[in-house]
Amino acid sequence: MQCGTAFLARYDGKLWLISALHVPYGEKPHNDWSRFPKRMEIRTCPSDNHVLDLGNLIDASNNPRFLFTTQGNGTLADFMAIPLVDGSLPVWLSHVRIFDLNKDMREAAIGEEATLWGYPKKECKLAATPLTIWALPTHNSLLQTEQTAVEGNSGGPLIGSDGKLLGMVIGNTNGRALFVCSEMLEGLMSHSFLELQARQMLDKMHAQHRSS
Repeated sequence: MQCGTAFLARYDGKLWLISALHVPYGEKPHNDWSRFPKRMEIRTCPSDNHVLDLGNLIDASNNPRFLFTTQGNGTLADFMAIPLVDGSLPVWLSHVRIFDLNKDMREAAIGEEATLWGYPKKECKLAATPLTIWALPTHNSLLQTEQTAVEGNSGGPLIGSDGKLLGMVIGNTNGRALFVCSEMLEGLMSHSFLELQARQMLDKMHAQHRSS
């Protein structure tokens, strides 16, 4: 069973559950919502009785956002946002913070101290892991920290000392944790990043056609 971390957020007034796409689906390219696992569960603790079938919360009137894409040997995007029906969260999730992606995000700074929240080692305890920003994202790379992230944290939010959302962890490379940055999160939610990916793919196809 795939396990990881997720967080709740509002974007343009709507409620979303956000995580890394590989958490429910595995590390592979994916563009078909109908092929998602038939059952996904939300738990606040792997061993407690608070288990929620995500299928009962999904807002069918809104389209999900999801993207897993690679470049060379690395991952460029690993993202999933599932629309939830407002008011559908049970009482035992009422204490969970809901980020406002229109107000609660900002760019990170090199050397900045931040905190990763998640369930490292898939244990029954929410943990805060201090991290230091090592590299900022470019057009073909991700936000990186000096330290690695432990398995089970995937999909967890990276929070600055001011409480702002800086990114979401998706894995590690060369001893450093990788994050989808706040700018990419906004682009994925607004579809602008997906449109950019489509344009880049078309440009590549046209270039290959011209050279053949």
